[in-house]
Amino acid sequence: MTIPIPKDDDVMKNMISRNAVAIVGMRDCCMVHVVEHLIHGFGARLTTYNIDEVDKMNALDQLGRIINGAGEDYKVSYKQLPLVFIGGKLFGGVDRVISSHVRSELIPSLKKAGAMWV
Repeated sequence: MTIPIPKDDDVMKNMISRNAVAIVGMRDCCMVHVVEHLIHGFGARLTTYNIDEVDKMNALDQLGRIINGAGEDYKVSYKQLPLVFIGGKLFGGVDRVISSHVRSELIPSLKKAGAMWV
């Protein structure tokens, strides 16, 4: 399922935490599709949140606040996107997803988060 980024931090935080796997990336980004394809290939469920070009700066600021919690803002760059959240927590970007898959750590993370039942 693909959903636009909500404007409110609390709404976004709840959307990320309610989904076993949430991907946040730029609309029509090929790397979003790579991550989606990999995770779907395991039979895992996920939700993708798309950032439009118009809302890019606000969405990146919002993600920084969500990632860092109540403390200082963490600056998120569009170059770090897509970001993958597993079990409501930041898992990482494409490099972390791929390297975790190569090290056979991705599937256990997905199972632990309830994204797959195998």
